Amino acid sequence: MQGNHQTIRTMLTLYSSSITPRVAYAAQELGSLMGCEMRPTDDDSVGAHLSLGKSADAKTISIGTGTILTSTDVAPLNPNWGKWGDLPALFPTNEQTDVPFDLLGAVFFLLSRYEEYTEPERDRHGRFPAHKSTLVKQEIEHLPIIELWTARLRELLKERFPELRLKEPAFELLPTFDIDSAFAYAHKGWWRTAGGFARDLVHRDTKNARFRWKVLMGKTPDPYDIYDWLETSLDNRGLTCKYFFLLSDFGKFNKNVSHRSAALQTLINRLGITADIGIHPGYLTSENDDIMQNEVARLAAITGEPVRISRQHYLRMDLPDTYESLIKCGIAEDYSMGFADRPGFRAGTSRPFVFFNLRTNQARPLIIVPFVCMDATLRYYMRLSADEASIRLLKMRKELEQTNSRMVLLWHNESLSEHGPWTGWRKVFESVINHNTGKAD
Repeated sequence: MQGNHQTIRTMLTLYSSSITPRVAYAAQELGSLMGCEMRPTDDDSVGAHLSLGKSADAKTISIGTGTILTSTDVAPLNPNWGKWGDLPALFPTNEQTDVPFDLLGAVFFLLSRYEEYTEPERDRHGRFPAHKSTLVKQEIEHLPIIELWTARLRELLKERFPELRLKEPAFELLPTFDIDSAFAYAHKGWWRTAGGFARDLVHRDTKNARFRWKVLMGKTPDPYDIYDWLETSLDNRGLTCKYFFLLSDFGKFNKNVSHRSAALQTLINRLGITADIGIHPGYLTSENDDIMQNEVARLAAITGEPVRISRQHYLRMDLPDTYESLIKCGIAEDYSMGFADRPGFRAGTSRPFVFFNLRTNQARPLIIVPFVCMDATLRYYMRLSADEASIRLLKMRKELEQTNSRMVLLWHNESLSEHGPWTGWRKVFESVINHNTGKAD
């Protein structure tokens, strides 16, 4: 697992008069993001590095405090904002502390997705709407704000405790791919193929009907079969990727190739030689444990290995139930944390973090891996041209490089196909992976 959950060397102590599960969780995650281990203590005789509230020790860095970490309730909160120098600061306090806001409370609020438990509104697919996010309302969703806070705290710690060795983060780029339909025309079965020809005739699309026939006759490659090109492109740049396969039963929102397809199973196992393979749980899995378990079992049967990573189809999830369902299925990492209609960091961080179940008030054995941008967001939601999308994506990468953040992309094989609505869009993906290399295919 790449990211912030890895072997940590330096130990920091954090004084808190009360060590609740929320305090312990926020301390753990803040420490991980800073490249160290953070141990909370309620012993005020210990010379702590950090203190929740004012400390008598001049060297100890004091942090503002609020009520979210000492409460067990999940009630609507007013996420008020202030400033920490030039940085936006969530939950500002009136205490005379080195950090003038409830930093740990802010980290907890964002990572636990507290606002998603208390906001009843959902979009047409049952998803938390981005416009209800406090980060979106502040117009800072493009910032990995937690990393900016931790970078400033890291500098304060270096000033007060110069002997500390805190690991500096580095920029990372991770392309990930949802394979909603592995092939555009091939391996669909006779009845779906017949239906495709029928649609072409109804719409008088003889060009597509002829192209479909050529693919089926093996005279031209299936346009969605971009896997050889993709593997070569990523390998040339020293990049790895992850694939998430949709193996649902066919339906209105699940248009995948059948999980029984020999061609699909061969593809999955071939790609699994050099890349991680995960499940892309279908549209109905966010509300049905049995369907989730069935789809995970399908992938495990194909690969012969336990399924460890996932991303929800349509990014549909109901907190905390969907995450708990994934845990029951043995999933260790989920990659669904992002917005559908805009780029940005839904949880305020670009780095992986542990899932905290607010209903049970405990950290759970699931790592949440945020993504920052999806191809469909640029084209369908923002209605950008390919050139505009390239410019936007490159700007995003440069900003994340400057903050030593992580850039996880959510892409689809069809957006690399140069086919249909995605004609001319391959260069968008190439622009971001080619940045600083000067390479082109």
